[in-house]
Amino acid sequence: MRKFIWIFLVLVASVFIYRIAGDKKEKMPRLENRSIQRDHVQAVNNTGENTALKIDEKATSLALILGGMPFNTAGNQMVTRIFDQKATKTHITAIEGMWKTLEADRLKKMRTWSSSAIDHLNNTSHQLIYPLSGPDFLHAYTLFPNCDEYILLGAEPIGTLPALKDLKENELNAYLGNVRNALRLFSQRGYFSSVDMQQHLSKLGVLPVLNVLLARTDNHISNIEYVTLDKQSIETVIDENKAAQAEKNNLKGVRIEFLNVAKTRKQSLLYIQTDLSQEKNQQVVTQLMNALNHPIAMLKTAGYWLHQPGFATLQKAILDHAEVCVQDDSGIPLQAFAKDAQRWSLSFYGRYVGAPAMYNKLYYQKGLRQKYNTRQNIKALPFAFGYLKQGANLLVATRKK
Repeated sequence: MRKFIWIFLVLVASVFIYRIAGDKKEKMPRLENRSIQRDHVQAVNNTGENTALKIDEKATSLALILGGMPFNTAGNQMVTRIFDQKATKTHITAIEGMWKTLEADRLKKMRTWSSSAIDHLNNTSHQLIYPLSGPDFLHAYTLFPNCDEYILLGAEPIGTLPALKDLKENELNAYLGNVRNALRLFSQRGYFSSVDMQQHLSKLGVLPVLNVLLARTDNHISNIEYVTLDKQSIETVIDENKAAQAEKNNLKGVRIEFLNVAKTRKQSLLYIQTDLSQEKNQQVVTQLMNALNHPIAMLKTAGYWLHQPGFATLQKAILDHAEVCVQDDSGIPLQAFAKDAQRWSLSFYGRYVGAPAMYNKLYYQKGLRQKYNTRQNIKALPFAFGYLKQGANLLVATRKK
């Protein structure tokens, strides 16, 4: 009798374990309410043109896979096969964990703050330029979700995207692993470091990361084009396969047109690969800013480069052309705004305790510390912004009309 009971219990346990394992294998989270808007055309209502924009299903599928976002594949066998691979399942779990950290520590608080502190800027048309950004589309989009165009300027290579049908599981595992490695510290610190980018994306480039961030902000991709900018900042579309042979003196870039699932307007992301320590490249940015419509400049974890004489042209371009500059203390020194107090209205948030140790001796701003010490018109900043979590500061400089 006792033996029979033990056999019965073993059988029950086996069935239970099998069902759990079966559930894990069969019920990979593939959200039925997350789907690509197939055959759906949205009007481009912010261009004044009688045109429409379609979603690129292949590009959007790849972005969702890279972003670790299961979706209703609508019978697409190739995408279903990729989602069923162990490498993809591992990627989904890891990216979801990173995103929960970002959402809890930073993004939710940023959206709440943005909706009150700078809501007026999100109700009008703007183009945003973000020098020394790397592929950090996320913070620009979270603070300013309604810009017509986001221009990121970074030294990291653009890279390419893989063809889904060509990826074997071992290659997929390595590729997704590199993407995760590039994002891991970003999810914790809130910024990309050049060292991390060189280590993990020197061959892949920033394009995979941009795709992750677009997907994770609920954007569908309409078009991806490789471009160049000449010294007058005139943009020319080039063939992806000939991008390496582009005019030597031109800056290379990639333009991604996208649609948010909750909006009915086209938005665009332009990433320009450029070494801003070179004067000629700063001059191109000056030409570019001169042509922008109501430009917002954003500077975050900018390495204090704009404190240096070698970046005077870039600093002048921002001060001359930006309608708004949003930055931490690593951007333009406070004294540059203070020199023309009749021109700028300054709003301070958070607190200033100096620069990180490796920068503090050279870039400590006594005037900024004095301003924060007065505690006059200093408002709270509920999220980390910059290098220091415990010393996060943010300046919104608005050009007076």
